[in-house]
Amino acid sequence: MSKFFKHYLALILVLAGVITSCEYHVIQPEEIILSEDPVSFVTEIQPIFDAKCIACHTGMNPILVAGESWNSLYNGGYIDLDIPENSEVYIKVESTHPGGNNALSATELAIFLKWIDEGANDN
Repeated sequence: MSKFFKHYLALILVLAGVITSCEYHVIQPEEIILSEDPVSFVTEIQPIFDAKCIACHTGMNPILVAGESWNSLYNGGYIDLDIPENSEVYIKVESTHPGGNNALSATELAIFLKWIDEGANDN
């Protein structure tokens, strides 16, 4: 066996060991501890829309600008009160949409899910 081949094989084995030993843990929304107080749409949900959603959702459905967002979501069929995880708005924010730097944190996802579970109130 050539010296080059031995070094190449050793490098491959080391890289394989490193790759297979890594553990990646995504924090799920149910693992976040939130306040027992009800989620406020005005002070907790709308600020997320303002910071991360309205760049696109001012003229496309659902409209997420203040004063229109709750009605657009609630009456637009984006909320499933029976199975909150199936709500279209939750599925969108939990997935890669919106992507990049606008992605929601695990805490924001937990807040969204709790808000829907509480009845998606306009409060």
